[in-house]
Amino acid sequence: MEYSHYELWDQNAARLIKQSESFYDLLFENLPLPGLLSKAKDLLLVFQIRAQVDKDLGESDNPNSSRNISTFKKLVADFNKKYSGLKLAFDTSGYDAKIRMSCTVPEEKLVKYVSMIRDFTSYDQKTKEAMFESRNTLSFRFGEKTDIIYLASDMLDPGSPEFKLCVYLMQASSPIDLSRYAADFSFDIAGDSPQEGEGHSLSSNDYKTRF
Repeated sequence: MEYSHYELWDQNAARLIKQSESFYDLLFENLPLPGLLSKAKDLLLVFQIRAQVDKDLGESDNPNSSRNISTFKKLVADFNKKYSGLKLAFDTSGYDAKIRMSCTVPEEKLVKYVSMIRDFTSYDQKTKEAMFESRNTLSFRFGEKTDIIYLASDMLDPGSPEFKLCVYLMQASSPIDLSRYAADFSFDIAGDSPQEGEGHSLSSNDYKTRF
């Protein structure tokens, strides 16, 4: 049986999420598993494609870069239509493909959500950072909207606090199929998906960049 690029990606993504022992958390205790998995795959799809679009931006001679950016903007726009609670803003200023993630959840409630994530230890009111036993930190920037600060690699790891919080905040409000964009990019999303036992195909700089 032949599978489309998206079907192959979907299988890999589902396996990556299910095999992440730290993904299933107290935070998700009352959420139906099928809906939870669907949201996690949509979020992973966006950030895996972001990584490839970012790579394209760094290649000045890439003839497909403009088309890929245009398609990705449409994907992000439909993500925002499909989900309330978490909003994405795509920016390509400079040589980076950046996604700003924000929500309108009050700080007190947000800290309550974060405290239900595995290995949570404390929240620093001054620095606006949540600390975890794994030495990971989850940072926020509060204003009219609350920005969730993240490393690019955190959003490719279903077990990271950032990824889990974002999935929890996503509330489906429209039955939009984001997979329809999969075939519109010049690169093969199945080929660029993390495989079992493999790392992510990001540069060392991408892992250090905070958004």
